[in-house]
Amino acid sequence: MRKNFLWMMLGSLVTILIILCFSFFTSYEKNTQQMLGTMVVYKHESITTHLSSDVCAYLSDGNRSLYFGKLPSQESAIQINSPDRATLYVYPLDDDSIIIRYEPRNGIKRTYKKSGYGDFNRVLKTLYELTDNEIFNETIDYDN
Repeated sequence: MRKNFLWMMLGSLVTILIILCFSFFTSYEKNTQQMLGTMVVYKHESITTHLSSDVCAYLSDGNRSLYFGKLPSQESAIQINSPDRATLYVYPLDDDSIIIRYEPRNGIKRTYKKSGYGDFNRVLKTLYELTDNEIFNETIDYDN
């Protein structure tokens, strides 16, 4: 009887771990592609807009890997906040990569390095084209 109970508990634990792993790997794409009516904050200025497919592409396409390094100051990040879904913090890294801190409302917070499809300057340019707000009309120098 005790052996059957242990097998049942082990099976339940394995099932829960599989569900958590599936959610960990799939919720990022679903949330970035479904962000509508989001608030974008950069340098203490906020704009409410709908993300274009170009912005979503810079956040979801390319090579993505988990990032465990130190994050830059949050002052340098673009904050993309979608109510009831998630908040993304997009940080500059180099001329081919960005760092994305993904904080879902329900789920595991994690940090990604996105490379191979644009850099922080392209994200800024795309947001400038989308909103015509001068706050996004700048270029980050990666040599500093």
